[in-house]
Amino acid sequence: MPAPLKHILCVDCYPGWGGGENLLARQVQSLLSRGYQVSLVCPLQSPFLTSRRISGVKTVGLPIGQEATNYAKQAGKLTTLRELLTTLPKLYATMNRLQPDLIYAIGSRSAKYVLPVVKLQRRALCWSAGNLYTVTAIDRLLVKQSKVVICASEVVQRQYAAFDTRANTLRVLYHGVDNAQFSGANPAEFRRSLNLADQDVLVGVVGRISAAKGPFQFVQAIAPLLEKHENLHAVIVGAAAEQDQSYLEQIQDGINQCNAKARFHLAGWREDIPQIMKALDILVLPSAGEAFGIVSIEAMAAGKPVIAYATGAVPEIILDQITGLHVPLGDVPAMRQAIDRLLTNPLERLHMGAAGQARTREVFDDDQVLPKFAAIIAEALPH
Repeated sequence: MPAPLKHILCVDCYPGWGGGENLLARQVQSLLSRGYQVSLVCPLQSPFLTSRRISGVKTVGLPIGQEATNYAKQAGKLTTLRELLTTLPKLYATMNRLQPDLIYAIGSRSAKYVLPVVKLQRRALCWSAGNLYTVTAIDRLLVKQSKVVICASEVVQRQYAAFDTRANTLRVLYHGVDNAQFSGANPAEFRRSLNLADQDVLVGVVGRISAAKGPFQFVQAIAPLLEKHENLHAVIVGAAAEQDQSYLEQIQDGINQCNAKARFHLAGWREDIPQIMKALDILVLPSAGEAFGIVSIEAMAAGKPVIAYATGAVPEIILDQITGLHVPLGDVPAMRQAIDRLLTNPLERLHMGAAGQARTREVFDDDQVLPKFAAIIAEALPH
């Protein structure tokens, strides 16, 4: 009689859809293709229960991730006590019913949700660490109770390194990207939606609109350049959550004060990210501290240079002067100077874009990253 399939239970407490959920979907497909049984626990409003449901995966919705909406500020926090007390019995019953061999939690918040149940039921825990924040006593306990922590970058690994001395517990695994999807994307429709001419240059920011992501600093940096370069257009792609509406209004006010505001576009939430990355000439990443920055490798896969603050994982991911330009954190004039440099040197843009494509093929391609992920999961499983 053949041995039963190893069962992986994935837990994701983020209620929306972002780069982490896109990555999780590809990871789950990779596990399914390798013969694992996979289940998924997610918030009741998660797209994994509706438009993003994965065939062959038992998906369970629980009341998690509802009361902590500012994930940039609350990445390292557990949750409210009320939500925790509501969730734990349901989570305990779900895990007891499914009987998984391994819990794979997406992010520290998801891992902290499951930690009490993991200890009570003596289950193996693996989780992905993809945020930078002040580490707490709960984080220390979480690391010590985990079989493996998959760190999105070396800077994330260093965040936890002092709390566990076991070999191979903290594993660095960069996020992956489907290079073919981005390199072969057609930018025509998106550029046409912005009324761009062939000779127009498009510089943009892609991601959640929040202070942590820094799009207002992008507005400050590029507004004078819009007045200087008549063929320059700027775009912000992304949406603001309810608690970030005042920040979005600040961005809109900044755009309205620009004399060339007709060439500044707010594109809102979009799902055609490969086409958008291909339509850009330069991606700007004005985040205060990325633990990885998936949009940077998406832009590189599309052959575009990236200008970013030299903080967090940026020095690991974007090679300064090779695949893009580093800028001192918070230095808006330096960001403006970097954008202007690439605007006035189209050949340098092309060279950096080509170098970025080569780097994504060598380091960040799904065909390399997903097998490494599956190998880590196999090591974390009880034997």
